Amino acid sequence: MTWRKCTQTLLDEWATFDTLFRMATTKPRLHISLSKAEEQFLASLAKRDQVPRATKAAQLVRQAMEIEEDFALSHIAMQRDVPGAPRMSHEAFWKAAFKKAKRA
Repeated sequence: MTWRKCTQTLLDEWATFDTLFRMATTKPRLHISLSKAEEQFLASLAKRDQVPRATKAAQLVRQAMEIEEDFALSHIAMQRDVPGAPRMSHEAFWKAAFKKAKRA
């Protein structure tokens, strides 16, 4: 059986218009490449937590983003933590933080 015939057979048997052309979710998709070791590690974490690999990958990305946010906020705090530094309101701090993030 040729590759094309095999592919067509699979499509005829298992694929419908919905599975081929409609997303199961409205969430944006991100395609990433992992090394074999990274994929195996992700698979073992997903198996341990009894979740799909994509769910585990999304959880890990969220954790990494929180760590990056903490690092950025710590950096801002260290710059401001000097003797005689003026006090800043909560609103002014976040306004400055967002302004800095837009420039980056």
